[in-house]
Amino acid sequence: MSVKYQLNPPTVSLYREKMIHQILSDPLCFGSEFRHNEWQHNDVASALGLPCELEQNDDIDFRKTVRTLLDKRFQQIKDMEYYPENESIKQGYENIQFLHQLLGLTDAEVKILYFAFHVNVESPLVSLSYCLEKKDFSQSCQFLANILRLPLSDVKMALKKQSKLLSYNLLERNFSPDQVHEFVNWGELIEFDDFVTQPLTSENVLQRCVKVTEKPNLAWQHFDHLDSMRQTMLNYLQYAIKSAKKGGNILIYGKPGTGKTEFSALLGEMLNLSSYTIEYMDEDDDALKPVKRLVYSRLAQKLLGSQRAVVIFDEIEDVFSHSLFERSVAQTHKAWTNNLLETNQVPMIWLSNDVSCMDAAFIRRFDIVFQIPDLPISHKEILIKKLVGEHLSTEYIHYFAKVRSLSPAILDRTFTVVNQLQQSNPEQDFVEQAMTLLNQTLQAQGHKKFSRFN
Repeated sequence: MSVKYQLNPPTVSLYREKMIHQILSDPLCFGSEFRHNEWQHNDVASALGLPCELEQNDDIDFRKTVRTLLDKRFQQIKDMEYYPENESIKQGYENIQFLHQLLGLTDAEVKILYFAFHVNVESPLVSLSYCLEKKDFSQSCQFLANILRLPLSDVKMALKKQSKLLSYNLLERNFSPDQVHEFVNWGELIEFDDFVTQPLTSENVLQRCVKVTEKPNLAWQHFDHLDSMRQTMLNYLQYAIKSAKKGGNILIYGKPGTGKTEFSALLGEMLNLSSYTIEYMDEDDDALKPVKRLVYSRLAQKLLGSQRAVVIFDEIEDVFSHSLFERSVAQTHKAWTNNLLETNQVPMIWLSNDVSCMDAAFIRRFDIVFQIPDLPISHKEILIKKLVGEHLSTEYIHYFAKVRSLSPAILDRTFTVVNQLQQSNPEQDFVEQAMTLLNQTLQAQGHKKFSRFN
């Protein structure tokens, strides 16, 4: 038999070949994959180099022949060292080592990440997992411990919801997993295609997580209506930076247009800090999922830990707001949300339009909670004057400033556009163009239009 039938060269890497052999050591899996005189998955047979002549051959003991061939091969390879055989796998391995160093992954977490990586590279490992009996969390951990030669307790720790692999979204699990591979699905932190083609560095990972905060249009004196709270928050940030305080967090909330974003940027500017804002759009300009923004916050903390910096998390409603029928993302991931609020090394400023739907248990974890009032009309006039130059009369500047629904952000964007249009068509009526654009924005937001000043 051994002369007549020989294995062909395997079509997968040594790593995957060894994993397949170890999975097939499970008698139930072997029996499910290799039936009376045929195998269930061609990709598995091809991966192992099984010759097609074995199938449908009634002259041999099919299962015994396959078992003998595979056992002989496994004895040859079980102690062989694996080295990545192509550029994409090599890049993936280098990136796993980068994450190992950056996040301080345990040996078990690294081995499980390698396994998840190979599951995504080619299909045979997934095909085989369907031949196994359905497995719950404990059974899947035991299975992985066996094939990866790891202590069971280490595997369970590595795959808990609070573990680094899941909390950093390197891996994710299905809603109701019952197959081994469903406990080690590739996560959304880094697209797999990017992972195997682009080297990870501290710089490009940080760029995924945050953007440099835009320079504010308003000045410190524009917020003198905040009275002593303005200086209190500045002093607090200064103390947090100087003392390397962990868990330094400020929550600022208020209606849209009150200047929350501008004021937050000014706090960093006044202390000469590098200021970063958590991204809310990906490279394709698609809105990021709330859980991914939380993950980005944790990663930014890792990457900025030694810098004099402040991190701004705007529009936190999508993370913290809950309803009677649905838990918030923060509540769903309560353990590591609390951990972020308690251990962040870089001070954070969290911004929200409304905190009424936030869990009080989260609110009390912020060191300072402040409701920012409306920007005074006199301060809006200064902003408008800065934006329009000589294009508007004093009366029109005052008129626009009195419209409460015209937030600083709306005024900034609209007048910037009108100024650009004026450069290409100086004859265009500045007031008319500004009124048209402002009213279109207000109407879209559900506000009442306003008429031309008489």
